[in-house]
Amino acid sequence: MEGETPKLIKYSNPFLIYQGADSHTKLAEIDLKDFIPIKQSAFNSRVQILEWINDLENNSNIEEVLNTIISSLVTEDQGKIWLQTPVSFPATNIEVVRLKENLDKCLARKDAKQFGVCHVREDLYFQCLDEIIRQVIINYKRRGLLLFCVKEHFKNTLKCYRNLFFSSCAYGISKEIKGEKLKSDLQTDIQRLEEECAQMELEVQSLAERIESKKEGHKRKMEVGLPAERRRPCQGAFRAHRFQGKSEGGTGVPAFHVQMIPVVLKVRRKCRTEWTRTPSSLPPDRPR
Repeated sequence: MEGETPKLIKYSNPFLIYQGADSHTKLAEIDLKDFIPIKQSAFNSRVQILEWINDLENNSNIEEVLNTIISSLVTEDQGKIWLQTPVSFPATNIEVVRLKENLDKCLARKDAKQFGVCHVREDLYFQCLDEIIRQVIINYKRRGLLLFCVKEHFKNTLKCYRNLFFSSCAYGISKEIKGEKLKSDLQTDIQRLEEECAQMELEVQSLAERIESKKEGHKRKMEVGLPAERRRPCQGAFRAHRFQGKSEGGTGVPAFHVQMIPVVLKVRRKCRTEWTRTPSSLPPDRPR
C-alpha cells in the first residue's frame, strides 16, 4: 500500500495462510508458531545475553533463528491473509549497495527529518539494521546475534531518552503556563501598588502644603504679635487657674497660700530666735 512505510528487509514471496470473510477479525488471532518455526526464546533486559546467544547458536535451523529475531510480515487483502518471512539466502555485494540506495530513497520519499525526534527515520534505520543482521547471521551466526543484542539495547536506550524528552517537554509547558499566570498576577499587583503610591504621594503633597501654610501663619503671628483683646482672656484664664479655690474659713485667701502659712510662721520664729541670740546682727535702725 502507498501509505505504509516501505520495507528494507528482504522477505520471501508471500504465501496464503487464511482465506475467509472474517479475515480482518482473524488477523488479530493468528499465531505465527502454527505456520513457521519460531524458537521460544524471547530477548529482553532480564535474560543473560550470553545464555540467550548460546541457546540460539546451538540451533542448526537458520530459518528458525531468523524468524525469532526478525519479525515476519503479515498482510490482509480482500479476505486473504498473507505471510512473508525473512529469506535465509546469503546476500551479495550488489544487494548491500542496493540497500544503501533504497534507504536514501525511502528517507527522501517519506520526508524524514535529519535531526530531532522522527519516527519515520527511526523505523527506516532499524529496518536497515535488521537487514544487516540478517545478512551477517547467515554467514556467522554468533556475530549476528551479538549485533542483534546491541541493537536491542540501543533501542531500549532510545526509548528511555524519548520518554525523558516528552516528559521534559510536558514539564516545560506546565512551567511556562504557571509562569504566565504568575506574570499576570504580578503585573496586577504592580499596577495596584503604583496606584497606592500615587495616592500616597498626593497625600504627602497635601500634608506638606498644610505644614507650609501653618509655618507661614505662625511666622506672621510672631512678627505682628497677638492683639490685646486676645491677650486679656489668656491672662484671666491663667489667674483663674492659679488662684482657683478658696480656704475653708472663707477669708478669701487662695488655698495655696493657706497651706504655706505654717511654713512661713516656722521660718519667722526661727529668725527671731537667731536675732535674740545675736543682737549685733540686727539692723541699727530697727529696735530689738
